[in-house]
This record gives sequence, structure tokens and C-alpha cells, in this order.
Amino acid sequence: MEKAEYVYTQILKAYLDSYIISQKITPEYQETLSNLGNLYFLTDKFDKAILNYHKALKINANQKLILFNLGKLYLRITEYHKSVNAFKKAIYSDPENDSALRCLAIIYYINLELAMIYFHNLHNYQEAEGCFKKCIELKPQRDDLYKKLFAIYQKLKKHINASDICMSLGNLYLNKFDIENARKTFTTAVYLNPKNAESHWKIGFTMHKLENARKAFTTAVYLNPKNAESHWKIGFAMHNLGQYALALIR
Repeated sequence: MEKAEYVYTQILKAYLDSYIISQKITPEYQETLSNLGNLYFLTDKFDKAILNYHKALKINANQKLILFNLGKLYLRITEYHKSVNAFKKAIYSDPENDSALRCLAIIYYINLELAMIYFHNLHNYQEAEGCFKKCIELKPQRDDLYKKLFAIYQKLKKHINASDICMSLGNLYLNKFDIENARKTFTTAVYLNPKNAESHWKIGFTMHKLENARKAFTTAVYLNPKNAESHWKIGFAMHNLGQYALALIR
């Protein structure tokens, strides 16, 4: 382990020396300044890293990746407000040379970092809410993002919003054929907003016991009498329970 660390340190030093030489030859070359900043960051020389990142940004202030790295550095040294400012600038910058996919990936990670800072460090739940929403928009298959947003709505006591995000998470579980987690999530949605007909219907859809399913679909019909599918599901459940006459009424 010690030998590996020594080799790694020597490699970093060699890179650092070469970039310092490059900087002397072309002091206004943005890529060299950015790479120097990255190497100083890796070697925990944060002041020098910040200095080189800012020099690079003076040449072109709209470099998303440099701003992202600067935000990460400020996060590392717990200067959260500066980190937030760097990340926000990165979101609004639009460098011509970045591919669309690379931009989206960076925007996602910036919003995720911002969300975590707002939520855990600054306790600014309104800002965290917006960032997590953007993350879900960019990566809708990540169930942990919905759970984070749910936690924010609990902090803000936004019960209807919390119920709605449970519905979205439950639908995600359904799409993954994770019926048990879908049922639990829809049940939470009902608890938070008992008047949501769709959540009752979804619980019925995920129920394995026909009698419980019938009750859930009946509640859905009560809350939304015009939902034809709920009527059909009640009839289906009654038929399977042997209640043929009632099933025909449906």
C-alpha cells in the first residue's frame, strides 16, 4: 500500500511539474490552468486550486466543467454558499464544445450536489425541492430521488405533495414489477391524502387478497364515481369471490 501511494504521489508530482512548465510557456491557456487546478485539488492544495480555477474562468467564465470542479472544491472545504454559487453558474453556462449528453450528466450531478447541500447543510428545503425535482426530470428511474423529495415534503409539511410523490414512486415500482413496494408506497399516499381516488385504486390493483382489493376499488369508486375501470374491477373481484349476482350489477 505504501509503495502504491508513493508511486501515485510521484505521478501526480510529475503531472504537476509538467503543467507548471506549460503555464510558464502559455500563461493564458485555459486548459492548462484548469488541469493545474485539478491536480492541486487532488493533492489537497486547495488555495492554489481555487486560484487556478479562477484564472481559467477569467479567460472564459462559461466553462461548465471548471465551475463544477470549483463547486466540488468549495463543498470539500465546507464553504457551502460559494459552492452553491459555483454550481448555479455551471447550470446556466452553455459552452459550445460540450456534447448534449455530457451537459445533461453534469447538470444532473450539479443539481444533486446542490440538493444535498441545501438539504443536509443549509436546511433550505425549498431550494432542495427544486433541485431534486430537476434530478428526477433527468433521471426518473432513480427511486432514491423520490424518497429524498418525500423527506423534504415531510419537513415542509406539504402532505398533498408528499402523497403525489408517493404515487409517482409507486408507479415506478409497478413498472419494475415490484408489487410489494408499490403497494406500501400507495398505502402511504392514501394515509397522507385519503381523498385521492387514484391511490385507492392503485392499492386495489396491487392487492393479492380479493376481498381487500374489492374494498379498495369500492373506495376509489366512492371518491370518483365516473371511473369506469374501478367499477369493472369491483365486479371482477366479486366474481372471483363467488358473489356473482353483485358482480352482474356492476
